[in-house]
Amino acid sequence: MSRLYYFNPDHDLALANGNAHFQAPESAVAFAEDLSLLPCWFAEEVASEVLSDQEFTDDLNVLGLDVATIPLFSKDKIEEFKVEPWGWDMAVRKFFLNNGVAEKLLPTLERIDEYKQLAHRRLTIEAMDYLRERVVNPNLLPKSAEELVAMADVNAFAAKYEEVVFKAPWSGSGKGVFWSSGQLTPSLSGWCKRVIDKQGSVMGEVAYNRVQDFAMEFKVGRGDVTFAGYSLFFTEGSGIYRGNYLLSNEDIEAELSKWVSVDYLNWIRETLTDFLREKVAKNYAGFVGVDMFVYSDTQDDVNYKINPVVEFNLRMTMGMVARVVYDRCVCKGAKGMFMIDHCPPGELLRDHYMQTEENPIEIEGGRFKKGYFSLCPVTENTVYRASIMLK
Repeated sequence: MSRLYYFNPDHDLALANGNAHFQAPESAVAFAEDLSLLPCWFAEEVASEVLSDQEFTDDLNVLGLDVATIPLFSKDKIEEFKVEPWGWDMAVRKFFLNNGVAEKLLPTLERIDEYKQLAHRRLTIEAMDYLRERVVNPNLLPKSAEELVAMADVNAFAAKYEEVVFKAPWSGSGKGVFWSSGQLTPSLSGWCKRVIDKQGSVMGEVAYNRVQDFAMEFKVGRGDVTFAGYSLFFTEGSGIYRGNYLLSNEDIEAELSKWVSVDYLNWIRETLTDFLREKVAKNYAGFVGVDMFVYSDTQDDVNYKINPVVEFNLRMTMGMVARVVYDRCVCKGAKGMFMIDHCPPGELLRDHYMQTEENPIEIEGGRFKKGYFSLCPVTENTVYRASIMLK
């Protein structure tokens, strides 16, 4: 059966909302529209189509990928596809039902609720406990997050540590995350109370001196789990994702080995594979990105450590997109960046023209070798862009 891909980046918001009638904010709608063709770059290479009102033209498809597009709301064309959204939630399930996909081809309501429960940030606590029970030196691991169900717990947690991070149980890509030092500000206190009222709790974590963000990507299917590769990414100061370094898995491992041993990275990968197989694979199929970071710890005899379970993303991730783009479309040995950026209408198009002229893309052997390339169309109305820049 052919696969039909659909980019719904509002998935995290929709999952947190839990309502099939969820309406995404305007910014999320614009993001989805501007990057609707992004799945063309990570879709299965045979018999795949992407649901989008934009066309994957020859200018975009310079590598000759075997992907076609189907316009949105084409009920007569999508009813028998195996659909592959960015992530599963009630809203995207309803979207496909409304557009002619047979219900038997979609996850049940019960299965999507299972996805939501797995996506709760308390999964990081379970994973940390799992790792701690198996690690040789417990000092290598940071403190687990805590689930705080009352404002008294939140205030006590904030007072206990020099700097902390509060997170909504369901959120993603740096959203729903706030830092605090000392007593809570009135605005942060109000936010925590609203999250507790709506989602039942707030997650509290000790803040660490981050050195490098990265992730391990896994693929879950048929009850089994395989390692899909590394993601070395960068964020804004607030933690919002901005892009990935385009490097081989070996180069990323070498970069991380400046701070921690490759043997320890391998142990984390193997142990998390076991955890996902035991705790997730029975009720979920798809990609799982596990966000991590290296941090400095001058209070211990081990100067650099890893927080191995900052966040679980039970969906496709930008890190996985970057991984596939590099492995499938970039010349061996080339290095660069995969970036997500946004500008006011018109400004992005001007920058696109400038980058195209100053850093023209070079292709060798059917792969990108050097230069700038936008993975999705950039027009006068575009405000979000996904692009690569290779040295």
